[in-house]
Amino acid sequence: MNIEITFGWWLVPAALTAAIWTWAFVANSDNRGSGYGADIAGMIVFGVAIIVSLFVWLVWAVLS
Repeated sequence: MNIEITFGWWLVPAALTAAIWTWAFVANSDNRGSGYGADIAGMIVFGVAIIVSLFVWLVWAVLS
């Protein structure tokens, strides 16, 4: 049984996803306030990260 992984254009969206999620964690770590406002801001940051990441993978899938 052979498993082959070829490096190609899938590395671009993978790197962008890693960068987006790194940004989200860093942006959310600055948000240490208490209360619902900090929680909502954190959800918005991670929601943006999810949407951008999915869009990057969609573009990769359509163009490849």
